[in-house]
Amino acid sequence: EPVMLVEPVMVVEQAAEVIPPPTVPLVSMRPTISSSGLPLARTSARASEAVSEPKPASATSTIQGTGEAREPAMLTPFAMPRRVPTPRAVEAVAKTEPTAQEVNERTPTRPLDEPSVEELVHSAFPEPPEAPKPRVRTRVWNSTDALRVAVSREGEKTVLRKAKAAVSPLELDGDFGEEQITVKNPEGFAVGDGVAIWDKNAHGFHRTVARITGRSGNTFSLSQPLMADCMAGNGAQAATVFPVISGYHLDGVRVENLAIEGNKDENVNIDGCRGGGIFLYRCSGAVIERCIVRHYNGDGISFQQSNDVTVTDCLTEGNASLGFHPGSGSQRPVVRNSVARANGDDGLFLCWRVKHGLFEGNTLEGNGRFGISIGHKDTDNLLRNNRVIGNGADGVFFRNESEGMAGHRNRIEDNLIENNGAKEPAAGIRVRGETRDLVLKGNTIRDTRTGDARRQTVGIKLEEKVGAVTTEGNQIEAATAVQDGRKLR
Repeated sequence: EPVMLVEPVMVVEQAAEVIPPPTVPLVSMRPTISSSGLPLARTSARASEAVSEPKPASATSTIQGTGEAREPAMLTPFAMPRRVPTPRAVEAVAKTEPTAQEVNERTPTRPLDEPSVEELVHSAFPEPPEAPKPRVRTRVWNSTDALRVAVSREGEKTVLRKAKAAVSPLELDGDFGEEQITVKNPEGFAVGDGVAIWDKNAHGFHRTVARITGRSGNTFSLSQPLMADCMAGNGAQAATVFPVISGYHLDGVRVENLAIEGNKDENVNIDGCRGGGIFLYRCSGAVIERCIVRHYNGDGISFQQSNDVTVTDCLTEGNASLGFHPGSGSQRPVVRNSVARANGDDGLFLCWRVKHGLFEGNTLEGNGRFGISIGHKDTDNLLRNNRVIGNGADGVFFRNESEGMAGHRNRIEDNLIENNGAKEPAAGIRVRGETRDLVLKGNTIRDTRTGDARRQTVGIKLEEKVGAVTTEGNQIEAATAVQDGRKLR
């Protein structure tokens, strides 16, 4: 039962799209009631202080494929920020501020015998009898230091589909720290939309993902400042692309039982530093469970600078880039019993400084490049009981890094590594750079294809600069069982 804890945003949609109702963040303290009958959250001093942190784009979702999401679903732990009206609503806003008495009359304190916050949400958005929707439930816990959020629905019965993206070059340079952009073609950009801004030099974490908060002609204000200079002369662009579900600066968030259709043919690419079908940034102790991400123009599931994240029983399939992307210093991740299939690049990509992780019981199959890729300071991880099958290049690949930055002390145990090299001759396990202190134990490495289709020609390939590697109990069926380039030193 997914619930997006987001800023309530009214969005002008195209006729073919659905305008979902605004959703409301819930907190443990007693709310007051606004003039529209929706609860306004009160927060503690701790929560109020945290509101000042930057908040990226927020969003809508689609139930059972009946419409499209023009904004990303954002999980936010604290008080409800200000509303963003539609352009028509802007025109209708009175020029005079309401008096204090009028404000008090419109926001009375809820008596104890009135319905609960959850009942108010249900009553505000009744379910149509012809196509009843699952009840929306929000579970929120106050821990000692964090507000915890749960988001779930009914698996593939709940589909969040990314709408077609609008894309335009910037008319004027976007400067670092500036909170607006001016585009050449404003068609398709609307207040409330999620938007990404970049140029040829501003990519990765320097790409900005925000929400459009206002408009004047072809100039749009943003919910947060630009992360880098985006120069018109360097091909600066803006597009309504974003993570379909995103969470920022959260503890203990859960995302469960959701399916995401990324609609990659109608969207430009956004990389996993700022995007993904499901994207988390600095979210500790998050759980992503029984979720499906297909056809997103970027990574399937990406979490960055997020410690103790658990991903279980998930499927990422047919996405343009990576299947699973733990990265940027994410410590102690667990990815278990999940599938990455037919993604454009790697099935499982350990990005920089992923340490002390557990990756077990997964299937990495038919991906465009490597089944598993490990590299820059990715150390002390255990990868066991995985199936690495039919990927484009090497099955398990250690990237080319110097001794200080290589992926040391990783254990590759009891995996099935089979029929890789779909695009080029490959090894079951290939170790590059000055990587050392690996344990390769109990793996089955083989190619069951026949004739010229047998391209996993090497079982284990160790390149010249590789350090100590322990191999034990591996069953290898290949033209070359172990190719040890260290002997050439």
